[in-house]
Amino acid sequence: MGDSCVLSEQIHYINNTLETIPDLLLMVEPAYYPNTFKLKNIAWENGAPIQGTILEGAQLRIPLSSALKPGEKASLSITYELDLPSPEISP
Repeated sequence: MGDSCVLSEQIHYINNTLETIPDLLLMVEPAYYPNTFKLKNIAWENGAPIQGTILEGAQLRIPLSSALKPGEKASLSITYELDLPSPEISP
């Protein structure tokens, strides 16, 4: 049996591209490993829950309430749990 931890992060994103984007895409490296990553909560800066997130493989797609134009900002908070496996001890 491994250890687990619950983590919270604040994400502040500025669209530094020249294009309007309809959603944010986060890479979730622990999701490459089965039963390791569990999304607990995701909300906008004002506390409103974010609906319609999709985790496909290691990509977490976050739909924006309105498309983010170049130079605009989006802020959100995310809480997730990581279940870390115990290291295997070799003989």
